[in-house]
Amino acid sequence: MSPAELKRVQKTLGTTTFAFDFWLDSSQRLRKMTFGFALHNAQPGPNSNGGEGSQKAPVAITQTLNVSNYGVPVDVTAPPPSEVTPEGTCSSNSSGVSCEQSGSSQAP
Repeated sequence: MSPAELKRVQKTLGTTTFAFDFWLDSSQRLRKMTFGFALHNAQPGPNSNGGEGSQKAPVAITQTLNVSNYGVPVDVTAPPPSEVTPEGTCSSNSSGVSCEQSGSSQAP
């Protein structure tokens, strides 16, 4: 991500602070990670009255990832192309969220 793209993301999210916590086991392998941030520029939801003077709502997002079963073999089958969302860029505005595909390359 370029510095200009990072600045655009920070402006869109309304924050430059992202909190991370990591838990490692005795072999220094990641076992748990929690990360989060607050969106201070979040717009009122579609069910709000949306009238003049509507307040922007702060939204807190927190995600926790638990990691286990290191070294256990897995058998993974790729989904059919009809179930794959192409790589792209999503943006939001007063009309909602829209996503545009960014390139025509496909995974083998």
